[in-house]
Amino acid sequence: MAKQSIILIGGGDHALCVTELLRKTSAYEFVGYTDVKKSQLDLTYLGNDQDFLSQKLKTFKNTLFAMGIGSDIKLRALLFEKYQSIGCRFITFIHPSAQISQTAQIEEGSLIFPGVAVGPFVKLAKNVLLHDQTVVEHHSEIGAHSYLSPQTVIAGRCRLGQQTFCGIHTSVIENIQIAGQTCLGAGAVVVKDITEKGLTWVGVPAKALVKQNV
Repeated sequence: MAKQSIILIGGGDHALCVTELLRKTSAYEFVGYTDVKKSQLDLTYLGNDQDFLSQKLKTFKNTLFAMGIGSDIKLRALLFEKYQSIGCRFITFIHPSAQISQTAQIEEGSLIFPGVAVGPFVKLAKNVLLHDQTVVEHHSEIGAHSYLSPQTVIAGRCRLGQQTFCGIHTSVIENIQIAGQTCLGAGAVVVKDITEKGLTWVGVPAKALVKQNV
């Protein structure tokens, strides 16, 4: 059986993790990657995204794309939307060791790493990443382009807005609503709703960092 060709968007550290993830199966082969400059990734460099889309994209018919940009959430969202808007299709990948409920809904471009658990009636929007050993419990919803670092735990009936970043070991108790573009620092424990977009929350219990005038 012919392998599915993959182009990786991004060539940094997270792209290396995505490469290793997709190499766990023999179903895919990497054509190369795009980035602002050549990196140490052991794949063919295809140029920056602007040049690739304007000059090279048409030569890669039937190729799928994988999002290799991690914690830069705005860029992650921007490039995904840009590629998808012109008809590019993204791979959705679930590692064989992940435990995914049959009633969970997972949209295009989401990547699920080893040891992840996704409960009943969970909804993962497009381009969501669940890193190693993350848990998303029943009826929770994760907004588009969100990035959940290793061992994040989201309890039942939570809703995370678009472009939410969860640092390693983040925990969110049940029935919590989190506004989009929120950054939760490593080890944060969220025990109340977050209604304002774009803030960083840290600590136990999590509190918003106050922006200071310089």
